[in-house]
Amino acid sequence: MRGSIKHLLLPVGLILLTIAVLLHSDRQQRTAGPQAAAATPVYPAIAILQITSTSLLDDHVAGVLARLRELGLVAPADANIRRYNPQGDYATAGAMARDIAAGPADLVITSSTLALQLFAKANEATRKRHVFGAVTDPLGTGVGITGPAADQHPPHMAGIGTFQPVRSAIRLAKTMAPRLQRLGVVWNPAEQCSAACLAQARATCADLGIALLEINAGNTSEVPEATRALLTRQPDALWVGGDTVATAALHLILHLASEAGVPVFTNDPADAARGALFGLGADYVTVGRYTADLAAAILAGRSPASFATEAVIPEQLRINPSVLARQQPPWALPDSQQHPYQLVTDNPAGQSR
Repeated sequence: MRGSIKHLLLPVGLILLTIAVLLHSDRQQRTAGPQAAAATPVYPAIAILQITSTSLLDDHVAGVLARLRELGLVAPADANIRRYNPQGDYATAGAMARDIAAGPADLVITSSTLALQLFAKANEATRKRHVFGAVTDPLGTGVGITGPAADQHPPHMAGIGTFQPVRSAIRLAKTMAPRLQRLGVVWNPAEQCSAACLAQARATCADLGIALLEINAGNTSEVPEATRALLTRQPDALWVGGDTVATAALHLILHLASEAGVPVFTNDPADAARGALFGLGADYVTVGRYTADLAAAILAGRSPASFATEAVIPEQLRINPSVLARQQPPWALPDSQQHPYQLVTDNPAGQSR
């Protein structure tokens, strides 16, 4: 009997020891569980709607993402960021906007006037928190923004306006080429941002004694024919402002204008590297960073209703000296004291800034 008990002591002891180890391990896991969960970062679900791929909007979104990463709001491999880009197809953009409004995003960032308008419409019922940027004239978008004050926009929405320096660009062109008398522009009248820029262009050209030659293009496929028709009217230069259609087809405008010996200037500094004579406009990477700061504050708990709609226009001027040298009659470099500028080399692919 005693022998039998001795034989049982070892296995029973091992069983009791195993039970003790398991209980201790379970206790440690229960204690460490909340701490481990607290240490695991929780990233907000963010949707970004960009209406099309242009250097301006690409820069804006790049600035947004760079700043969000700096603030620790982007998960590894951008796992919490969902980007939407319909490449200028308005029907697809509308479907994307509705998908975002019905989806799980904690906050939505829109890039461009059209993206703001489409998502604002889709978001009327769900009222997701919405931050907009790269918008020319927020007050004219028709989405309920009636003024710059915090109580003059829908309470779930906040953002910044960046009106292109249209007057400054045309005045600079006249300074560089005093003989400038006829200025051509291709634009889409369906775009509110483009209409706002055209209103300023008309007034500025009238003040300077310049005839503004206008022709419409409703989509990028219409731009080549519109540009050819415009060039038959013998403009001294072409200008591309805040029009999404013309900007998306800028390479076509530049090519046709170059063949005709007509310089092109724009309101996007990056366009100088693509073959424009100069680009005078906002630094949209910086605009994107401002947009991200606004989004971060809202994600941290601040109400969108507490923000005023401010204007953010960090201006840049870039000039392409090789295009400048080809102009006949010649165009002159501006006074660097009045117009600080950066000279850039040709880079049609736009791979560097």
